[in-house]
Amino acid sequence: ETAVEIGSAFNRPDNPYERPWLFRENEAIAQLPAIEKVIRRLPWLPTKDRCLDDDFTRRTVRHGKLQGTIFWTVNEDSRLHQCRLFVRTLMGLKNRRYNLSLHAQAFLYYFDWCDVELSNRDNIHFTAEEAVKISERLQAAIDALSKEITSPYFKSQVKEVDTAAKQRATSLREWMHAAFRQAPNVLWVQLHLGYKDQPYDDLTQALNDRKAFLANRVKNPLFRCLVGYVSKLHYYPTKGLIHDMILLYDAHYLREEASLTQALKRHWEYVTDHHGMAWIEGEPIHPKAPRINGIWSLGTQEDKQRLKTLIHYLSYYDTFLHYRLPPHTHTLVKSQKPGKKRA
Repeated sequence: ETAVEIGSAFNRPDNPYERPWLFRENEAIAQLPAIEKVIRRLPWLPTKDRCLDDDFTRRTVRHGKLQGTIFWTVNEDSRLHQCRLFVRTLMGLKNRRYNLSLHAQAFLYYFDWCDVELSNRDNIHFTAEEAVKISERLQAAIDALSKEITSPYFKSQVKEVDTAAKQRATSLREWMHAAFRQAPNVLWVQLHLGYKDQPYDDLTQALNDRKAFLANRVKNPLFRCLVGYVSKLHYYPTKGLIHDMILLYDAHYLREEASLTQALKRHWEYVTDHHGMAWIEGEPIHPKAPRINGIWSLGTQEDKQRLKTLIHYLSYYDTFLHYRLPPHTHTLVKSQKPGKKRA
């Protein structure tokens, strides 16, 4: 999906003080791992003695009645400006029905003032007294954040989240390797199953529709030669709830990818009473997710790397961001492990 500019404002090109308020969701999501790293490293800064020049640049009025007056502007290479950009990115995602990571939530709690403080002004100039107060407030926020994220309780919460992500990755890795033991050459078919009414947010109906799509696989000819399936529930602000459905077939018996994909699209439309629609290998929510349609084997290093990236996409990215869902709702589901006999 192409990045959507939300709340765009088209300003005059000759106005250097105004910038368009744009929010490109895909770009914001792609920045999350890097933002997370910076937040986690804030307690390790070499000094707590903040200088005014760390965050502001000193200027002198050269013309007019205020000639010779000293003022201060925010340095665009500073920590202050970096935190301001982080707040904009994280707040934009938070306001679009996402839950952020524990570190990002803590960061917003202590730094949400940052963008407001620097934006709600008639100009971009600060007096020395104003700049000193902002710099002191920034250091106080860094100290408070550092104290929280290094506390034993916070570390235990983060460990639980990281452990869950690792367990998901391990489970998926075992499942995928079982699929390749069952069928050395696998035909991958990926569809994004969504709805015509956008953005769609009826979670109960979406889960029921996914269940109906996968029901009666033994008798449905569309699922003949099926090795297994994996499905991940995403949320796109412009489209709503989307099932990222990945179906694995034994390529020794089945190679008709194009006709099968079209038939699966019609099947989704049928089970949703024609309220649903499907996209074939649409742009995924994770910018680095691989294109996976086609025949794979683990005989090449390229396919091994693609599988590794896919597992990361399906399991680990929830560490940084996930859609707000009721408790005990599974966003990632998969069929029984390939080759395992039913009880």
